[in-house]
Amino acid sequence: MPTKTDVMLDLLSNIIGNTLRHELYKVEELGVEWSICPNLNYQNSLSFNVSGLKDFIQDALKLLLDGTLSIIEMVTTISNTELRRARTQVRHCYDEFGDVSGLKQVLSVSYYLLEPAIHSLDERIEILEVVDICTIQKFCNHLKNSHKYLKVLVSGFVDEECVQQTYRALKLLLTGSQPFKSLVQNESISLGGRSLSFKIPSPNTSTTTMIFCELGNKTDPIAVMMSYVIGFLLATAADRELRMEKCLGYYVDAAPQMFSTSVGIRLAITSSVHSSTCLEQHIRVFLKEWSTRLSSYTAQEFDTIKNNFTVSYVDSPRDSTLTDPPSCPVYRVPHTQGSSNIGEGKNTKRHRHNWGKIVTGNYHFGGKFGEEEVSRDKVINLESSYFIEFVKDKLLLPSALTVLGESSKECKINLPKRSWLRRSFDFKKHTRCYQESESSPLSSIVQFNEVINDDVLSDVYGLYTD
Repeated sequence: MPTKTDVMLDLLSNIIGNTLRHELYKVEELGVEWSICPNLNYQNSLSFNVSGLKDFIQDALKLLLDGTLSIIEMVTTISNTELRRARTQVRHCYDEFGDVSGLKQVLSVSYYLLEPAIHSLDERIEILEVVDICTIQKFCNHLKNSHKYLKVLVSGFVDEECVQQTYRALKLLLTGSQPFKSLVQNESISLGGRSLSFKIPSPNTSTTTMIFCELGNKTDPIAVMMSYVIGFLLATAADRELRMEKCLGYYVDAAPQMFSTSVGIRLAITSSVHSSTCLEQHIRVFLKEWSTRLSSYTAQEFDTIKNNFTVSYVDSPRDSTLTDPPSCPVYRVPHTQGSSNIGEGKNTKRHRHNWGKIVTGNYHFGGKFGEEEVSRDKVINLESSYFIEFVKDKLLLPSALTVLGESSKECKINLPKRSWLRRSFDFKKHTRCYQESESSPLSSIVQFNEVINDDVLSDVYGLYTD
């Protein structure tokens, strides 16, 4: 059961971190950083990161790995107190996720709907509440006897001796030859040229509406390049027109958006005045007008656009690109345990970018700081006619997901706290059901009506009748 394995790894990573924290503090004082992240890239796994001076990294890695293996081997020594502490920490993380609002909330929904194998919070909490010492012991015994597959990235000043030391430290874990993937087929919604719309209740008085327009597959370098170019142009235009001129909201966000398999651009507005439907209409009108304006650009004006993009992004990536990369899952999944001195230097970010590409199987390296590489030559040689047609095709007739976060005053009924999580789960489940079997939509709708309320049903009914 993948959901149970996810929860057990969340617990185990906290138990490991709590147990080893005092011992690892010795290397922290020498400037070494460490962290543990479970279930990276939606696969059942434990990811360890150690960084610092080369002379001290091997000691920290040995402490971390030997301590982890010792805990798994001596699982019977885990006390009820340690389990309760780890369960409290995991529950706190789940609660933090469930209580987000605004842009974070609609982004969380988009990831949940479009990424594979993300299990509902209700499922996780239900499993977490019944875990006991016996469950942990059985899990660790299974983990101890199962095959393990490793992916390793060493960055920085690397020599042969460093590689050999790392290999010796990891050799005991090499018991498998193929990766075990926990991804379940049809666990994510594929837009497939359709435009889906989903409403969720927001816990505060502000309304947030986001539209994600899918531009192509993440392995397509043209789609990746276009998402950055279009995102770059939209960021300035959307903020000026939607926020400053039309005063639609106090925050406007336009940026490239990367998922595991697809790329595109997102445009979101947060407002304390306008309704979610009103914001959606204004975003769609803006995208249509902006796409039309591109047709009037002269060749010289388009060359200026390309030059501004290459100077701002390709030749010298901006700080925002480094601190919040849209393509790196390492940033989207926070570590559950780690040192107090985890830094955000350029080398650390480059390592995380490259590691994110490795774990997702996206081996397009070459960006200056590890970010998605955008070819300067391809940007310079981009023809205005092709760019305009691409924008019209993708933005005017989009393969898109719209998430509307309704404010508390906009919702017609009082909904339970975190009801948006349950509605997201039901929407994802039954939209997948529609994808898998379009021949019997009415029976699916009847079953759907038994578990959720009518306003969500009307959203899904629209998918069957469009």
